[in-house]
Amino acid sequence: RARIRIRDRTVCAKAFVDTGNSLCDPGTGRAVHLVRYQLLKPCLDPEAGRIIEQFYGNISGMKKIRREQADISGIGFRIIPYHAIGTEKGVLLGITADKLVFSDQGRKYIEEGCVIVPYPGDPFGEQGYEVILHPDILRK
Repeated sequence: RARIRIRDRTVCAKAFVDTGNSLCDPGTGRAVHLVRYQLLKPCLDPEAGRIIEQFYGNISGMKKIRREQADISGIGFRIIPYHAIGTEKGVLLGITADKLVFSDQGRKYIEEGCVIVPYPGDPFGEQGYEVILHPDILRK
């Protein structure tokens, strides 16, 4: 299970560590975790949610985010490049969470100021996962 805190709100969800997740924030070098957008939506102010929805609904939204340097209500957006099968040069929109706690087999792994991608798609599988963690979380 993972617990994610953004400002004064916390959400909990079923999570797993994906050893194939090599996403990294090019600006900070920090590992990036994927989180189902609908799970995080209650933690975000309406304007931040609108920008995320605009971004994934229309990639030209990326220009607006870069132009504004979108630091809305304390949530700084991060541009995360990626590549995958069928996507040679993709871009994800990340935000900084205050804290992420992953509990597994009686151990807790804590990461503060972590980068997460509130993702509206469904790479999460049929097992009910809502968070895909970068393997670096196990080093915390």
